[in-house]
Amino acid sequence: MVPINQVQSIEGLDIALVSLERHDDGARLRFMCRASDVATRRRMSVLDVIAVDDAARLYRVACAESVPEGNRLDGAFAVAPAIPEDVGLLTVTVGTVVDEGRPQDSVPGPWVFPIRLSPRP
Repeated sequence: MVPINQVQSIEGLDIALVSLERHDDGARLRFMCRASDVATRRRMSVLDVIAVDDAARLYRVACAESVPEGNRLDGAFAVAPAIPEDVGLLTVTVGTVVDEGRPQDSVPGPWVFPIRLSPRP
């Protein structure tokens, strides 16, 4: 597991990338999203997430789990294919956060997270 602990904020919406779990067949990226106003964002979804490494390889990213609670959303993204051992930098970009109950309140990003990686043992 690689601790990330990075937070980016746009328009009162905080996204934190917590950790990256590297596996032989892919990776899991833990995240948390928090809105400053519980009344305006009850059912958040994180959209348009991409990951690119320092060799310009693009990874598929999909939401694998999400647990909404009030103004907070905890979850994980599945990242595929596996991140090669020699990757030193993975940049994850979140494009949009949508309130499914009020699509007009979508918040466009980007939230950009440069993640330094060390070679796997």
